[in-house]
Amino acid sequence: MVKMQDPTSYPSSKLITCVLPDTGKDSELLNLLKEEKDIITANSFKCRSVGVASEGKKGKKLEVEAVRVVSIVVPAKKADDFFEYIFEATEMDNEGGGFMYQTDLVGATPFILPEGIPDEVEE
Repeated sequence: MVKMQDPTSYPSSKLITCVLPDTGKDSELLNLLKEEKDIITANSFKCRSVGVASEGKKGKKLEVEAVRVVSIVVPAKKADDFFEYIFEATEMDNEGGGFMYQTDLVGATPFILPEGIPDEVEE
């Protein structure tokens, strides 16, 4: 039987989750985090969102739109600084800028690439 490691041995981390409009801001954010903050433990995926309900001919109609959900694992000690940085970088305070929140993680495993591994290049 495989036993799970002691959760207290994991690095102390937090998860920052952002829901952004599907305008490419997610890719910009991931690039900024990598280039400026050396964060590679992030993910982005597309999903549907319901933001408002409007009146239609047959009653209320849900307005469905595509959004991007970005999740970023950061060190707990620096989480508030990262949260503020991401808020500014994504212009979250603008109308339709999205929303974000931060949660504790029970644990996280560091993801470290070996030296000399080249970045993927989109063709």
